Amino acid sequence: MRTVTPKNAKLIPENAEQVFKGQIFDVYHWRQEMFDGSTETFEMLKRPDTIKIIAIKDKKIVILEEEQPDHKIDWFVYLFVATDFENQQDQKLDAGERIEVKPLGFKELKRLLNNPKTQHLPKELLESCQNIEDLINTAEYKTS
Repeated sequence: MRTVTPKNAKLIPENAEQVFKGQIFDVYHWRQEMFDGSTETFEMLKRPDTIKIIAIKDKKIVILEEEQPDHKIDWFVYLFVATDFENQQDQKLDAGERIEVKPLGFKELKRLLNNPKTQHLPKELLESCQNIEDLINTAEYKTS
């Protein structure tokens, strides 16, 4: 069997040390050089690989509807939509951060939804909107 590593895969570095072995996740640490030359400890989880199959029988796609009772991570990500802000402060970046501010139109933004550098974007929300006004109205609806 041939194994193909995806082009944009983020793999655990060879110099990483396994610091915890769990039943589902293993935890690895390694020292990473920052953009300013300092070093910090980074951390990554690893779990066994899984597979997905597209099954076709008699010219029909066979699907599975599945539920599992065990969630893997207790983690919330909060989203705020800021409009009409008056000013912008200079960046105070950590040693390992490099952030470029780029104003984009809504169509340009939607074209970036599958770009690994913009994986932090709220993809599901942005895909449901057709323009900036939809985004603002959707955000206002969900917060009221």
